[in-house]
Amino acid sequence: MRRWDRLYHLAVCLLSAALAVIIWYDVSHQSRELVIWQAESAAVSKEELALRSRMRSVYKEYSLRFKEALPGIVFWGDSYVSGSGKRDLAYQVNRQLENRLLEDINYYLTRGIRNFNFHSFRVAMIRRGSAVEDFDTITARAGVGKIGLAEDMVLPERTDPVTVMLVNEAGRKLVFGARADRRYRMAWMGDLEGYLYDMTVTPEGIISKLAFGRRITGEAAETFPAGTQVTLEDTLLYQDTPTILFFGEMENLDSPEEIRWFVRRQKEIIDARNVKENEYVVAGNCEDGSLLDKELQKTFGDHYLRVSLPEMEDTAPEDFERLGAGIYEKLDEAGCFDEAKEVAARCREEMEKSYSSG
Repeated sequence: MRRWDRLYHLAVCLLSAALAVIIWYDVSHQSRELVIWQAESAAVSKEELALRSRMRSVYKEYSLRFKEALPGIVFWGDSYVSGSGKRDLAYQVNRQLENRLLEDINYYLTRGIRNFNFHSFRVAMIRRGSAVEDFDTITARAGVGKIGLAEDMVLPERTDPVTVMLVNEAGRKLVFGARADRRYRMAWMGDLEGYLYDMTVTPEGIISKLAFGRRITGEAAETFPAGTQVTLEDTLLYQDTPTILFFGEMENLDSPEEIRWFVRRQKEIIDARNVKENEYVVAGNCEDGSLLDKELQKTFGDHYLRVSLPEMEDTAPEDFERLGAGIYEKLDEAGCFDEAKEVAARCREEMEKSYSSG
């Protein structure tokens, strides 16, 4: 019996040793695989971080280029242009740019890469409309014809402002609207640089008393005769910039002569602003087939956009949204945003190259 006991114990020991070896091999193999997996995971994470870093650098570079490529847009017009909030034409065009332009150029890179969309940029909306100025004053500010002194003026050598009256080339008095910030505006009396001041403003925002003063003290008093040309900063700023004209309250012109004069004046604004051939839109608030509609179509062709809006106080946000959408489409067709779209396309190409090389 003792021999069989020894054999039994020997077999148990051998089986135990074999089992221990098997367990050791299995555990060590799993540990090795775990180490390899952890190393590979770390390597992938580093590569992913490096890839993200490269793509962010590309995005940052092209974001700046994209911002520089976006054009500013200048609005000339009446109360429809100088509104506020959702009843502001500039606001609605800006909204359409956000919804349409950025939607056109954005893209999404899959496989876990972040969405590098251009989303934080705005097109500058430069308002040059007025709800209180008449058509003569707005066109004069835009650079149509000459602005001159209505009567002789003696300017002291000091910078004290002197009351002035300004007229257009036809001799009609120009009545300006006050700026919201009530700041002075730069102007030139002949070659003399100075400022125009809003001395007295009515509750409606009309400047009832305008004054001109030197920018710096002169050597002696000077006399400027009636008719001396006065140049406003509004006339000089934002030349050669995409432009929108919309005089929505001029639809009740009485005669064919007035209508043709009105359309001709708008053409003179476009010419005076040195706008590039395709980068402007003239919107007309008129009925289809009316004389005003026909004259605007004949004069401006594809740059003309016909709209039909109610009186300013009766307009709804949807009216302005529709107008803004039409203006965006016209400017987009004219190629105003081509440069920005090209920048976005190049950005996507560079980012996809970075991704494929990574």
